[in-house]
Amino acid sequence: MGRPLIDLEGQTFGRLTVTGRAPAKGRKAQWVCVCACGNVKTVSGSHLRRGTTVSCGCKRREQMAAGPEHPARKAATARS
Repeated sequence: MGRPLIDLEGQTFGRLTVTGRAPAKGRKAQWVCVCACGNVKTVSGSHLRRGTTVSCGCKRREQMAAGPEHPARKAATARS
């Protein structure tokens, strides 16, 4: 037997609000989330709880558009 499912429905993680359950990927619980920008994204429950995924990708796009002086942009170019 595995661990009991942690119900995340109704909770908000960053810009994502969990609206329901999605089919599992292997043994990982997946959740359907609505982003503050209106996009719908399916995310692993562990990524939500750890803070690995906090938006549908809109946050990164906004940071990249902010220009080369934005800290997130500097970090992304440093990895290249």
